[in-house]
Amino acid sequence: MGKIKILHVTSTTTGGSAFSLLLLLRYLDRKVFDVSVAMPPDGPFYCDIVKTEVKVYPLMISRQPFRYCNVRGFWQLRKILREGMFDIVHTHTSVGGFLGRIAAKSVGIPCVIWTIHGWAFNYSYGTFVQRRFFKTIEKFLDRFTDHYVAVSRNMLEVGIQTRVTTSEKVSVIYHGIEADKYEIRDRHSSLRKELGIGEDIPIVGNIGRIEPQKAVDDFLKAAKSVKNQIPNAKFLVVGDGPLRNDMERLSIQLGIEGDVIFTGWKKNVKEYMDVMDVVCIPSLWEALPFLLLEAMAMKKPIVATSVGGIPEVVDNGKTGILIPPSRPEDMARAIINLIGNKRIAEEMGEAGKQRVRQLFSIEQMIMHYEKLYFDLLKKK
Repeated sequence: MGKIKILHVTSTTTGGSAFSLLLLLRYLDRKVFDVSVAMPPDGPFYCDIVKTEVKVYPLMISRQPFRYCNVRGFWQLRKILREGMFDIVHTHTSVGGFLGRIAAKSVGIPCVIWTIHGWAFNYSYGTFVQRRFFKTIEKFLDRFTDHYVAVSRNMLEVGIQTRVTTSEKVSVIYHGIEADKYEIRDRHSSLRKELGIGEDIPIVGNIGRIEPQKAVDDFLKAAKSVKNQIPNAKFLVVGDGPLRNDMERLSIQLGIEGDVIFTGWKKNVKEYMDVMDVVCIPSLWEALPFLLLEAMAMKKPIVATSVGGIPEVVDNGKTGILIPPSRPEDMARAIINLIGNKRIAEEMGEAGKQRVRQLFSIEQMIMHYEKLYFDLLKKK
């Protein structure tokens, strides 16, 4: 028998979905799988994906659903599928999943998968009409989907409870990371000097895109409360996004602009995480953020909101502290508790590292995906 031919389809090379795809492409067994990917030829992970030496089909589509380029991208994708003779089409992201699943079934691909990195209708962002529309679309797409991969049990439960699909069509495969790459062997104390922060000053950090989902405003409000108890504390916001100017203005309004550093996008995120004493994830919704796994792999105590798949990763009270979303005062209390109890913070960091190695390794993720591909093709 020849190799199993898989085409991955995505509408973006940004964010967690793209990083997950990069790891899949990097570690799937090339002796067994002939892997290709169709994706837009831009974005932060595009060059990394090209370096995996899989076959890349530049695809002219956008992550914004109502763009004319997506119509052209659909026909482009059908042509790729007809010529490629693929056994499996594995789709990612909302637009990639919509176009990819319909195109794959229209040309007779035997096995079509969509990874649930998030349900567009399940978020508080957007109008009721928009969410109802997206739910209707997902129910329609179920007939074009042979199987789903949920990145957390929460994502599976949302799909079942809303009757988008049925439980026998969904597998949960958690993200896995290359844990060894998060071992910091050379401490970057020079970064503290660059930032103008002394070695004995506590640093609390938030990393990610500055957009409504990430609730950076709650992080800043918590920072204000922390400052009242720990005057020398400093705060890092590592990332960028459409709300950055608003958040910088909010820090001024709160009177903490001198203690909050907005770094913008950084390639050396691990170095910034390394200098943080506490990592905060104040998101309003998440599927399962890679940042959480990365911070735990670096032995950082976590303060995070108990949304989406986060409680499936953070063992509350053992590897971090979970709080309800939109509760900056609760976040502040958790931060103050960790900064004031270094022993507890260190124990949480060590427990988090062990949890990631046991449950969220890249080896486990790849093993589950390869088994899923074999099992689905066997059924066909």
